[in-house]
Amino acid sequence: MSFRHFHHHSSADKINVTPLIDVVMVLIVFYLIVGKLATDSSARVELPRTPLGAQQQDRGLVISLAIDDQGQQALTLDGNDITLDQLTSELTLRMPELATGTQSQPVSLRADRRFSFGEVQPIVAACKAAGVTSLKLITTRSATQRGTP
Repeated sequence: MSFRHFHHHSSADKINVTPLIDVVMVLIVFYLIVGKLATDSSARVELPRTPLGAQQQDRGLVISLAIDDQGQQALTLDGNDITLDQLTSELTLRMPELATGTQSQPVSLRADRRFSFGEVQPIVAACKAAGVTSLKLITTRSATQRGTP
């Protein structure tokens, strides 16, 4: 004779993990966004001021030269850290992507105003070696108007 065992499962026996998964996903997204904002070195660039210049909406590739938290040069290409040695090869790889018809989009340079031209010149030389035909310097417009000191 065999005995049958009946187990009554109540809803309290099961753990609903859906809210836990939701919370974990929100935390992952939060840390991804905060991590991206924390490593964005372009936010720390003090741009040179000039009374001249025009607004430009599409900048193509953006090279940023900033001073990091340790006081060292920080070079980025479209927000990704890069060394000066890698810059020429990376630009050479991306140049076909920037070509639209017979004209190529410019490469923009955001250099901190505390750098001298001697420190910026190797970046300009790397752009020239990669075949960049248009390099735009990003500045901020000063408060003085044209023609006034």
